Parts: sequence; C-alpha cells; structure tokens
Amino acid sequence: MRLVLASQWRPTASILLAAAMAAAAFTAVASFPQPSPLQLAGTAALDGGIPFTQLAVPPTATVQRAVDQLLDWLLIIGWAAALVGAATILALWAVQSSARGVDLSIHRAVGASRRLLLGGALGEGFGVAALAVLIGIAAGSAAAAAGARAWPGQAHWSLRIATAVIVLAGAVLVGALFPLWSIRSRRVAERVPIPPPLSIPAAQLGASLAILVAGSMVASRGRAALTPGVERPAPAATVYRLEATLSPLAERSDRYRELLDHLRGVPNVSASLASPGAHQGLGTVDELITDCGQCLVGGIILKWRRLRATYHTASADTFEARGAHLTEGRGFSAADRIGAAPVAIVNRYLADRYFERGKAVGREVFLGGRMGGTPYRVVGIVEDGRPAALGGGLEPLETIYLSTLQHPGSAAELVVTGPAPDGSIANFTGIRVKDRLLGADLAQRTRQPLWWFGRAFLLEGAAVLALALLGTSTLMLLWVKSLESELAIRRSVGARRRDILGFVLRPAVRTGLFGVAIGLVFFGPAIWPELARVAPGLESLEPPLVARYAALLVTTATISALVPAVRAARASAIAIAAG
Repeated sequence: MRLVLASQWRPTASILLAAAMAAAAFTAVASFPQPSPLQLAGTAALDGGIPFTQLAVPPTATVQRAVDQLLDWLLIIGWAAALVGAATILALWAVQSSARGVDLSIHRAVGASRRLLLGGALGEGFGVAALAVLIGIAAGSAAAAAGARAWPGQAHWSLRIATAVIVLAGAVLVGALFPLWSIRSRRVAERVPIPPPLSIPAAQLGASLAILVAGSMVASRGRAALTPGVERPAPAATVYRLEATLSPLAERSDRYRELLDHLRGVPNVSASLASPGAHQGLGTVDELITDCGQCLVGGIILKWRRLRATYHTASADTFEARGAHLTEGRGFSAADRIGAAPVAIVNRYLADRYFERGKAVGREVFLGGRMGGTPYRVVGIVEDGRPAALGGGLEPLETIYLSTLQHPGSAAELVVTGPAPDGSIANFTGIRVKDRLLGADLAQRTRQPLWWFGRAFLLEGAAVLALALLGTSTLMLLWVKSLESELAIRRSVGARRRDILGFVLRPAVRTGLFGVAIGLVFFGPAIWPELARVAPGLESLEPPLVARYAALLVTTATISALVPAVRAARASAIAIAAG
C-alpha cells in the first residue's frame, strides 16, 4: 500500500508540461496591465489655426488606441491558451485515470480507505499544480521582460498571478481526482472504455489556426517592405522633424515658404513640408461638412453631408514625395498661403461618396463641421493611399489635405529628396530640427511595432498549437483504447495491419479538417477582420496563409495519432483483446 501511494506522488511529465506551458503563455501577456502599458513616441498634434472641435482625435491617441486593442487581443489569446491547456490537462489525467483505476480498485477492495486514497491523489495534484505554476510564472515573466525590452518605445510590465493560473491549477487538482471517481465500492470491476469526443481537440486546433494566421499576418506586415500605395517617403529621402519657434501664424508661414523656396533652388533637390505623421498616413480625425450638391441618401436628397475625416497638411511636392498622384484638379502651390483664398484637396474615396457623381473640384467644404465657418474650395482630388503606421487603419478613409502655408503648424515634417541640406536648414531662424533620419529608417521604425505584435501572436499561437496537439494525441490514445475490442475483432477476421492503421488515422485526419473548418467559420472571422482594422495593409482573409497553416494542422493532427495507430496495427488480435 505504501509503495502504491508513493507512486502516486510522482508528477506526470506531460501534465506538468501542459500546465506550465499554458501558465507561461497567459502570464506573458497578462503581465502588461491596462491602461496603456506599451507606448510609442508621440506624434505632434496638427494645429496651425485649423478650427478643430472637442471631438478631434490627434494621431498619438489613434496609435495608442491601436496598441491597446492589439494588447487586448493578446490577452484574449492568453485566455484561449489557458482554456486549451485546461482541456489538455483533463484529457491527460483521463489517460492516467484509465491506467490507475484498476489498481486503486484493488487497494480499495483489500481495505484502503477513501480518505487515504483521496489524500494521495490530492497530494500529487497539489505537487504538480504548484510546480507547474511556478515554472509557468517564471517562464512567462521572463518572456514579458524580454518583450518589454524589445518594444520600440516605453514599456511597463508587472508580475500578475491572474485568474487563468488559478483555473489551470484547479484543472490539475480536479484531474488528479479522476481515478477516485470510479471507486464506488470494494469490488474490482472492469470498466468499459467510452470513446472520447474528438470535437474537443478539433476546437483546440481551430483556435490555434486562427491565432497562427493572425500572427503571421501581423508579422509579415511588420517585416516586409512597404508595398506600392502605402503612404511613406522614399527610402533614400531624408526626413526632418521640425519645430517652429515663431508664434504668429503669418511669420511661421513666411518662414516655411522661405525654407521651401531655398530648397527648391538647390540642384537635384525636392522638398515636401507636411503635418507630423502625414508621410506615414497619420493625421487628426475630426468633423467635416461637404457641399455634396444633389446627393440621394436613404431616399432623401441632401446638399450638405457631415462626416468624420482625417486631416493632413501638405505642400506643393508632398504627394510626389509620398508616391501619390492627383487624379483631378491641381495640387498646392506657393501661392496657397495665409491671405489667399482657402483651398483643400480631398482623396478619391471622399470625393466619390460625399460629392454628387464624385465631382468634388470646385465645390466647398467646411472644417470642423461648422457651417458658419470659412468655406474651403476643393481644388484637386488625389488617389487613395494606405497608412503605413500602426493605427492608420482606425482612421477614416475619407481624407482632406490643407495647405501647409495656410495652416503652418508649430511642428512639421520635412522630406528632402536629394543631397541632405543640413546646414541650410539649421540657418533658418525660427525653425529647429528635432530629429533627422533616412526614409528607410523611418519605415523601419514604422514596422517595428507590427513586427513586435506579430512575434507575440505567433508565440501565443505556437503555445496553443502545442497544447492542442498534446491534447489531440492524448485523446487519440484514449480513442484507440476504447476501440480495443473492435480492433481485436477486425484483426481476428482477417484485417491487415494497413487496414487497422488507416482505420485509426482517418479520424485524426477528420479531426484536423474539422478543426480547420471551426477556425475558418468561428475563430478566424472573430479576430482577422479586427486586426485588419487596426494594422494597416492587412486583409481580413489571406487564403494562401490559411491554406499553409491548415495543411500544417491536418498533418500534425495525423502525426499525433501515428503512435497509437502503429501500436494498434502491430499488435496481434490476442494482444489487443488482452489490453
């Protein structure tokens, strides 16, 4: 009796591994508590006399909102890892229960008390739970610390022993009692195995598919070169972040104009002066009213249309520097400065939806949604561009550009193509260079947060996949054991080994395919479109990526059932029947 109880104290390696892995996956993301534990360098707000309302959202707030939303998704995935881990733990205990049940029934029949058996089971459960939680928290905290160091900005994290860790420890303790539930008397009874439902591992595989695809989508956008149509300066361009020290708008406008005129006079040099973040697609979001004309909306003809739009300022060469082209009308010129008639340029998306027949050139718009304000005449339409910076996907697609010389901000972004004129810029009184970097470096800074989140999603998805495969292989072992009698009959009537092998492997393939279907129908549509809204340039569905991971899941699910299938195929009918 003492030897049997002592053997129950040995922790099971697979249960320990599953609990520790799930605890680590959750702790790593739960260690970044809200609000806003991850922050990026702020982008100066657009000013320059634009009549924004109190509902205006500056670019820094938009970027922070995107970071917080991605962190929320990581926390949800952490909970998924915890729940998948709990299901895997219970499945592993079920395997041990079938192996220990007969031994415990024998000891119960020869006089062992329920209290003694309960104490042994709880002792093993507490031991495994404590060790797994300690390992998981240590590994998760180390991962959180490494992630905080790799974040391209300020990061704050703190150790949190959250509810999910308690859930995992509870699953270990509950599973440790599985063998005792079958002991109801001192009689030794052989239990008939019941085939476990394979829908549980299918759901686990479906969750891992959605998470892995999401991680690859974000990571690929973070490490890939920016594609055409994305708003960004040329890699060889030099980007200067300027600060104007002159308060009067007219003086600030004159100084900006002098700077642009000077740079245009330098051979082989072109210059673009825009609002901060404009070359990455970041702007201030606020109200706008358009003179639509005769627009039919819900069966009603409306002349004035109210909307929320993304505001930028731009100079004459801004669109060329960003790789965008005017489709109608003209661009800004040096004449579009303070004192001249106020003008604006809108993108094609805004023109098509808020002007009659898309004819925006010549019509008027009112900034800040105020009809009593100064009307701005639309002089051009520019093609649509995709924001490059994180958070750009949360901004309205409707975009309006104002002249930098008519609304000279206290901060501006100067992009120079050609020889970098550092000395000449520094000589302009009233303008200070805060930062200088190449366009390629700016693109790298832009991609870093996406790459960070992509790796985090991939690591969490890998943890969920590992737990799902561990649970799948365990349930396949239970499934094969429950079919021992049927397998013995098949072998006795002449079934060949390859027939038995196929008989066992086919459910594993079906489980993998069912998991893929669950991921495509339930988990994927819940997360992929949301990520596409937050991270710029992502698609809500990328079929090649889904197909690649779907093949991986079906293959790994089949491999997880290979060991019990081979054992069943090699065993003789007598051996199978003997169990």
